[in-house]
Amino acid sequence: MKLNKQIEKNILDHYKRDEVKKRVIGHYNASELGTCYREWFWRYTNPLEINDETQMIFNMGHMYHSFVDEVLEKSKNIEVIHNEKSLLLLDNKSDCVVHGRVDNVVNYNDTEYILDTKSTKSVEWAEKFPTSEDYLMQLNIYMKFFNIKKGALLYIEKATLKTYLKELNYDKKYLDMALQRIGVIDKHLKENKLPIAEGSLDSKKSWKCRFCVYKDDCDKIEVKENGLKLK
Repeated sequence: MKLNKQIEKNILDHYKRDEVKKRVIGHYNASELGTCYREWFWRYTNPLEINDETQMIFNMGHMYHSFVDEVLEKSKNIEVIHNEKSLLLLDNKSDCVVHGRVDNVVNYNDTEYILDTKSTKSVEWAEKFPTSEDYLMQLNIYMKFFNIKKGALLYIEKATLKTYLKELNYDKKYLDMALQRIGVIDKHLKENKLPIAEGSLDSKKSWKCRFCVYKDDCDKIEVKENGLKLK
């Protein structure tokens, strides 16, 4: 193997995740709350390795998170309470368990915050457009677990490291939305019933199809109303 290829492979493998490990129905990841129902379903019933392009995106995300951890630890004004703290939240209604890993819990000026870092192509774009429901569901799950009413999304521009911080208050609406989605996917998995492909039906979510390892299989399926419509 030539040196350039070896380095490329090492970079790709540096944060490689075990996507093919067996998943347990009833246990769901907070980071997947915004995943298309059909892709989410197949991750349990037909697990596949993620493609290289998506893996590199994950690798870049890890780099930015590590950078933020280092910056916060060196800060004299911000107290770091937790870094990369795992959580388990039980939904009493569905008996499902939500797994997650919060980026940072910090105290600033006697106020505690859940801090979630997101890399972006443009902080101006992040500031201009509404925060995605995916991020809001995830952040409110974390705030619920830690019983913290303040959250913040820290956007880092990939090319420049410019930042934009969006502070948010706990909003039970997004917690309920998250648990509703978990209830839907849990029901479909337990009934072994293929859900709708949200990416192909909702133009706002269609960009996710580009990174989906199941895209070819999904494209072959004709989405029918009878038996596929989520209720």
